[in-house]
Amino acid sequence: MVHLNNVMQYYINNIKKELKDLALLKHKRALDGMSLEFQRVFTLLPALFHFHHPALPGYLNEDTPMGIACYQGSDEVFAQLKNEFNFNLPQTLNKADISALYSMGSTCSIGQSVTSDLDIWICIENNLSAVRKSSLQKKCRLIEQWAKELGIKLTLFVVDVDRFINQHHECLMGENCGSAQHILLLEEFYRSANLLAGKLLLWFAVPANLTVNNTTYPSYEKCIEALVEQKIIERDQWIDFGPLTGLSAEEYFGASLWQLYKSIDSPFKAVLKTLLLEAYSWIYPENKPIAYQMRDFIQTFKSNEGCYLDSYYMLLQRISNYLIEIKDFPRLKLVRTCFYLKVNEKLSIANSTPSWRRKVLEDLVKQWKWDKQCFAKLDTSHTWKIEQVREIHEVLLQTMMTGYRNLLNFGRRNNLDSLISPQDLAILTRKLYASFEVLPGKITTLKLNISHNLQEEALTFIHVKEDRINRAGWYVYKQKPILDQIIGHQYLEYSKYLVKLVSWCYFNRLISDSTEFYYHDGEDRDKAKITKFIDDLKQYFPIDVPAATEEQLYGPCEIRHLAIILNLENDPTTQCELDHEINTNILNYGKKELSLVGSVDLLYRNSWNEIRVLHFSGTLCVLEAIKALLNRMHKDADLPNS
Repeated sequence: MVHLNNVMQYYINNIKKELKDLALLKHKRALDGMSLEFQRVFTLLPALFHFHHPALPGYLNEDTPMGIACYQGSDEVFAQLKNEFNFNLPQTLNKADISALYSMGSTCSIGQSVTSDLDIWICIENNLSAVRKSSLQKKCRLIEQWAKELGIKLTLFVVDVDRFINQHHECLMGENCGSAQHILLLEEFYRSANLLAGKLLLWFAVPANLTVNNTTYPSYEKCIEALVEQKIIERDQWIDFGPLTGLSAEEYFGASLWQLYKSIDSPFKAVLKTLLLEAYSWIYPENKPIAYQMRDFIQTFKSNEGCYLDSYYMLLQRISNYLIEIKDFPRLKLVRTCFYLKVNEKLSIANSTPSWRRKVLEDLVKQWKWDKQCFAKLDTSHTWKIEQVREIHEVLLQTMMTGYRNLLNFGRRNNLDSLISPQDLAILTRKLYASFEVLPGKITTLKLNISHNLQEEALTFIHVKEDRINRAGWYVYKQKPILDQIIGHQYLEYSKYLVKLVSWCYFNRLISDSTEFYYHDGEDRDKAKITKFIDDLKQYFPIDVPAATEEQLYGPCEIRHLAIILNLENDPTTQCELDHEINTNILNYGKKELSLVGSVDLLYRNSWNEIRVLHFSGTLCVLEAIKALLNRMHKDADLPNS
């Protein structure tokens, strides 16, 4: 038994060494190529939570938890505290209210870039009173503010270790993830967590087969009891968030539903997470998340696998293998594009001191058989104009809808119909269609946040009449109306009606204060009306509005912002002689009893954040517009905001 214990002790010690070596490597990688401000915040964070002193950022004049278990600050950090804050180390510090600090998400991985946020978990072990925990959270807000002043987006989360063991579902990371993301959030933590200071994660040391000294235990908890009783581990050296068990179909469905819902507002950012969940659900009921893979590599001492267990690199591998298996090559191309942009290394620009990220990315693009032209285009994505953004928007749209269909199929395969909340599904469906459904009067807006500036220097609106080669309606070009500049160029957008076309340009941010407008409708070249219309839009119609709430999406759509545009398309007053003696009714004017309203356009944003245009022309246009408006403003509806 003593011999077996020694073998087991040797095994555990080697795992501890693997975990510490990985933490050191990832810490070094996290600092590589980052700004001095980032390096300063990242390096000092553990010391700011270990010590609590008026000279240091985050100080509160109240009983605030301090001290990190197993903390060993470097001489460089202590010198930095002395130089920057004139802080001298105390003689003794026996307190350890905090168990560990872990970074998670893209930090320390190839997915970390100079624009990445820092997400840090402050892990505590349930011995803090509510008052002291509140004090620790206040300290977190002060340290976040200190980082913000240095230009670093830092988010700190105080996390009880029993959050997952006892299945607490309070909001975490600013998201209403609830029980749907319970185990999958823990999986993401185990997959991406990197130790900054404190105790090691026990889950990585507990044998996957729950066997200790030739005895297999019935549960994860019993296995830990055996390791402690046989003095193979010292319990207070480890932090335990519990096992990754019970990944149910309901959780996969719920988490995928939430991720898909979230991705509608920032589809480019969420593609990788959404597809990872799809890849996990593809092999369900077999549960093999990436965190399991990482634990296997650590327990077999193969920590150099997967680019040294890089969470984003392994995520890319898992998604790629899945898409290749199902022969979905368009989405595979999109995933590689998203990954390339996430790493943000710009391979087309020479670099005399390449980072480790750049070297890995160079190997990947060789595997993908990308030529320089391919990644040079992506390297200039911040300068893209509407054509390139729309091209990738179409691919993202197809990806989202494919994911939505696959999610519904997964639900049906696993008989989840009765477990799916009809309200949740209705809200997701409505949000998907409100964002992406193409309808005749609806303005499609591109929400990718790739390019920094979609504005154009000049926009030319040209009208084509009936009985011409091109279909009748309005076309917009991003050139000035010089014949040899227009000919051979593709128009940006077409609409049968001018209001919709101008609004499309406005809501997709093509129009700036300096944009020049040109207007051709046969012989008429007067652009005054368009200019006035655009001025009105800027004044009354905000482009950015809060996202539709779940309550709004579940309820009937109501008009929120409304513009009624008269005679932009067809203006009878230009052909009319003033007549003060006969009849001055604008709908029945003068001797000829003409209507002075030739066209009415209703431009409105509804409570689902759709932007719609309705066009009416002819002698009955006013009545038709009023009828359409009343149909959309039912008696229980709130009045429009403006």
